[in-house]
Parts: sequence; C-alpha cells; structure tokens
Amino acid sequence: MSRAHTLAHLNQLPRTQQRAAAFAIRHSTDIPFLTVREFATAAGVTPSTVIRMAAALGYPDYRSFRASFQAQIKTQLDMPATATWSKQQLGESHLGQFKQIERLTEHGVPEQIEKAARLMMDASQIHVGGFRSAYSFAHYLAYMGKMVNPLIQLIPNAFPLALDYLQMTTDEDVLILFSVAPYTTQMIELANRGIQPGAKMIAITDSLNSPLARSATLTIAVEQMQLQYINTMAGTLAVTELLLEAYCGLQERAARRRIQQFRDQQHRKQSYWSDREYPVAQ
Repeated sequence: MSRAHTLAHLNQLPRTQQRAAAFAIRHSTDIPFLTVREFATAAGVTPSTVIRMAAALGYPDYRSFRASFQAQIKTQLDMPATATWSKQQLGESHLGQFKQIERLTEHGVPEQIEKAARLMMDASQIHVGGFRSAYSFAHYLAYMGKMVNPLIQLIPNAFPLALDYLQMTTDEDVLILFSVAPYTTQMIELANRGIQPGAKMIAITDSLNSPLARSATLTIAVEQMQLQYINTMAGTLAVTELLLEAYCGLQERAARRRIQQFRDQQHRKQSYWSDREYPVAQ
C-alpha cells in the first residue's frame, strides 16, 4: 500500500483530497514523521481533508495511513544492497556506481563522516569550497546545510576571491574542501596557502594520499571508479548527503525544527511550485 497505493487511487479522489494525496506521493519519506496537522499545513489542506483522504484510500484512520509509509521505509532499508541487480538489468556502468557506494564502508568512511560532523558542530563558522566539477558538491552541501545552520558559507568559485575570502577565517572555523583526481591546481594551492593557522580542514577527496589530504585535519576518501567513459561521482554525492545527515542527527529536534522553518519561509515567499492547483497526474 502506501505510496504506490495512493498513486493508483489518486484520480478517484475528490479534488481537495487529491491535493493531500499528491503531497503524500511527493513527500513519502516525510509522512512517517508528520502529525495530521503538520501534514495538512504542509499540503495546504485542512486536517479533516487528510482524514477523509485516508478513509477514501481504505485506511481506518490517519495513524494507519502513516504506518503504511513507515512500513514501506522499513522494507526498503531491509532490502539487500545490490543482490538483485544484474549486468543485464543495469549494464556495467550502472553497476560501477553501486560498487563505489558499497565500497565506502571498506575504508572507514562512516567513522570519518561522524568525526567530520562533530568538527562541524564545534565550529564557529563552516566554509565549503570546490572548483570545476567539485563546485557542484560544495554548492549542494552549503545550500542544504544553511537550512540547519545559516553560518555555513560557500567559498567563492574563483581562486583570487577564494584566497581573499579565507584570509578572513579564524582558528575556530572549519573548512570543507572537495577535490578528486585530476586535482585542480587552484584547490591545492588554496589549501596550501589559504588555511589560517589553527583552522580545521575536512578534505573530501579520492585518497588518503591525495595532495588535498596532506593539508587536512580529517580526510574522507571516496575511491574513484571508472565507468566506460567517465569516473563516477556517485560516491562523492553519497558522502555529501551522509555528512549532512550526520550533522543534522547530532542536533535531532533542533535540526528538524530549523528545516521546517526554512521550508515554511520558502512557502510564504512562494519560492516553490505548488500542487494545490495542479495535482500530480497518474
């Protein structure tokens, strides 16, 4: 049941209930943590609409509806990682991405992520940077991290500006820098010249022996894996998201509250497209 069941019966619901159901489909991983009032507020409907929607979908009450989404998440977590995937289903390139993520546990990465999150907790400010393709990971980490801590800053994506920027950091700050082979000359020079005495630097790179790691307080190494034409960056993205999760996890309720406040603020500013007028199509 849960998400698939809701999607299958979406078009059979009245329009206001469709709006609530569309929200559940789009935010299925959030449903297990929402009260009926929180669900209604986020979806832009009344609590009674949410309750009627659950009943129309065959659930005795909202708790049962929510429990089905909880069960879905548990089932997904209990599934073996890639045991059911085959070369015929995904192709060699896609399997390479799964293998890179699986190998994260072989190099102490989970422990390093926890240590990095604790360094972030103790920091006065957090500065995140990367050049060229690594900039996208730095931007993502800074953007998502700002929901929890507005003092997370993105280092400018130009070497002279980045170098000037780092001159203003202090020994109470933490830097998170991204670079994988082939290493960007500007990033290595920035790490060598820009880090202030006493400041802590977390390197997210591809080896404990990379030039970026030599300047780091702590290194999270994501082993590179070649696909048919390019190196996959799936592992680097996974580490970025897991670091965000670990950082939020150390704050628990405070993190959830700040994320919700950020979302509420964006909704008030109408920053996001709303499905009130356009429910998701089956």
